[in-house]
Amino acid sequence: MTEQPTRRTVLAAAIQRETGPWTTTHAMAINAAAGYSGHRNTARKDIRALVRAGVLAPATGTGNCTYVLPGGDA
Repeated sequence: MTEQPTRRTVLAAAIQRETGPWTTTHAMAINAAAGYSGHRNTARKDIRALVRAGVLAPATGTGNCTYVLPGGDA
């Protein structure tokens, strides 16, 4: 039997597929489209977990919470 992917693995896969900076709003949209919670706090927690896992990194030089792939520029 195949396991269902978790919300964070779905988000991580989307991050690897798509380019550009990531925001909480973008993560909310991906979560909602995948049928998971589309709440802002959930998306924030997911992004923080993906930063700790090394999937995302904070963008440099921005005044808001924007994230990019490690080594990437926004």
